Amino acid sequence: MGEEQEFTMLSTDPDGEKIRYYIDWGDGAFEESIKVESGKEFTAAHTWNSRGDKKIQVIAVDENEIHSPISDPLSITMSKNKAINRPLIRLFELFPNVLSLFQRLLKL
Repeated sequence: MGEEQEFTMLSTDPDGEKIRYYIDWGDGAFEESIKVESGKEFTAAHTWNSRGDKKIQVIAVDENEIHSPISDPLSITMSKNKAINRPLIRLFELFPNVLSLFQRLLKL
């Protein structure tokens, strides 16, 4: 909850026309993408601010306004996040030996 998540979508137009995606994020928010080349991946990000089950659905629309059927819902669950000290986690990712150094210091 409150953390951005990315989703990648891909659609191919039979005539090779560019495609726009209309995304229903399942929380009352809707998004229209930029035009994307047919057969190329498009990644969109969204942040949910409430917990619970969400169903994401997408429609692809070509340059002649011909649209695909709405996608099957992608069900996700947004759970409550515990507070995480991101800078500390990043420190451990960048310097994995720091943890053993901290452990040694604590034993002194």
